[in-house]
Amino acid sequence: MLMEPCCPVMSRNSGKGTAQAAEGWLEPTRFDYFPMFPMPDCCWNDTDLKSSRARHQRRKLHMLKGWRDAVERQLAAVNAAIGTLEAQMERDQTND
Repeated sequence: MLMEPCCPVMSRNSGKGTAQAAEGWLEPTRFDYFPMFPMPDCCWNDTDLKSSRARHQRRKLHMLKGWRDAVERQLAAVNAAIGTLEAQMERDQTND
């Protein structure tokens, strides 16, 4: 059974017949539609509150760990930049 579309989502079309589309740029777009209500057995169709809460907490933990990893990469980059700059400043002082 088909349901009414709820919101359009832009996606790439095959773009047959043009040289530019074959190269992968300036392809025409089309709209894909998703149903407004989830189908049975979907993740939103939980009746068990404990399993729903546990799944939400696992997803949130995964997201927070990803954020932490991103911040750690940025901190490592800043520490490396500081170390390089300090080494350059020391080198410049000894050359003067």
